[in-house]
Amino acid sequence: GHGVSENAKKPDITYDIAVYADIAEEIFKIKKIERPVVFGWSLGGYIALELNARGLPLAGLAICGTPPLGHLPDDLDAGYQANDHMQLTSRLFFTAEETRQYAVATVGPANPETKFLHSAVRRTDGRSRAFMFTKTLTIDWPRQLRTLQTEMTPFAIINGENDPFINQTYIAGLAYANLWENKVHKIENGGHAPFLMKYQLFNVELDRFLNQVKEQRI
Repeated sequence: GHGVSENAKKPDITYDIAVYADIAEEIFKIKKIERPVVFGWSLGGYIALELNARGLPLAGLAICGTPPLGHLPDDLDAGYQANDHMQLTSRLFFTAEETRQYAVATVGPANPETKFLHSAVRRTDGRSRAFMFTKTLTIDWPRQLRTLQTEMTPFAIINGENDPFINQTYIAGLAYANLWENKVHKIENGGHAPFLMKYQLFNVELDRFLNQVKEQRI
């Protein structure tokens, strides 16, 4: 239901964080990747956290724009800022103006660098938003958070300093077993997608994390 993929034939089953994680696991097996480093952004961050919670042998884990959750709905309210964008996240249909607003809020104004993501928002199967959001009640969120707090997989959080959707204080206030350099890394003047809008700064931080994982210094 996204990008160049066709829409799901069984949307009520397929549009689900757990199923997205199943697909990622299948790709690892096909590609014979035994100890991947997984990076997830926003919704993708929860897919990454789900893979970690399943006990996959990850070499490293990094997320961006994704507040880890332990209990719904309290942590959902605490981890995110209340705004119109969050209401759109579960909306089945967008008007043309809502599509534009959603894209701008997520990745910034349309320009040559963000044009393809603005197109992706227009293309997305709205059922993926609606079903995915309802399926959040079936995810074992306590397991995701507990794994971060007890397992020693190298774990990095790299957020945009000015991400308008997440609660930075909530994220920094959680306990983690092996948080990279014992802090949440923030990209200066970065929004929700700092790897796109501030990629020069973001890539430096992600490369540092990957190199330390490779050298087993974490």
